[in-house]
Amino acid sequence: MHEGRLVDVGDTRLFVVERSREGFPLICLHGGPGVDHYTFADYLDPLAPDVRVILVDQRGHGRSDDAPAETLTMQQFAQDVVALAGALALGEFAVLGHSLGGSVALRVAIDHPDAAAPTILSAATASYSALPSGAERVAGVAPEVREQLERAEDFRTWFETYLGICFADERDPRIADYLRRRAPMVLREETAKRMSERGIDHELADRLATVSTRTLVLHGRLDRVTPLPLGEELARGIPAAQLIVFERSGHFPFVEEQDAYLGAVRRFLAAQR
Repeated sequence: MHEGRLVDVGDTRLFVVERSREGFPLICLHGGPGVDHYTFADYLDPLAPDVRVILVDQRGHGRSDDAPAETLTMQQFAQDVVALAGALALGEFAVLGHSLGGSVALRVAIDHPDAAAPTILSAATASYSALPSGAERVAGVAPEVREQLERAEDFRTWFETYLGICFADERDPRIADYLRRRAPMVLREETAKRMSERGIDHELADRLATVSTRTLVLHGRLDRVTPLPLGEELARGIPAAQLIVFERSGHFPFVEEQDAYLGAVRRFLAAQR
């Protein structure tokens, strides 16, 4: 799946994998920080051929080139999306951002209204200060999962254990399959550390009313990482935004309710054709 290429966006190069070459272009932005496009594994592939799925390692992530710490901002990540669309000669395109990537997609809509990119915000928030603490996220999970997190000796072990709390059921048998399908992921612990202090750059709640692009908000009802009220806040604040809630999903509805998730994306993008 990592047969991609590095694309120059000005001061750095982003690693890009096009899962299909036909259909309406959809730039897909992973969460994190510190992860890469394997967040989506191959779960978005069935969107083809109607959708041209473009997976991106954001700057400083995955197989993209390293970048100065001071450029790891929402403002710059959003600028990278616009630069990438230009480098790929995309006339029209949409943006799907998951979790942290959702904040980037939102920033694209706010900072670059002329791009007029339909926006899909998946398990996203406009305010990182409103997110639950790490302790609050794990409070309700099985004791053995909390113990495994405490015992983790390296970033990958901790991260793969943490995925359990991202699902509605931390014992979901699909977690093992998800880990297998995203096994080639390149984790960048240094990038995660650089972005641990997020500050005002991640606070967009007071700018939601300025969004003029068509917007779809996708959220799992049982999301412990980015609780549903934060998705509802997005939908209320963005003019004419549509909210779809996945009743049996946590933070990864594209895994937990894949068919329903892809159906929602298809219907939303169909209006662009």
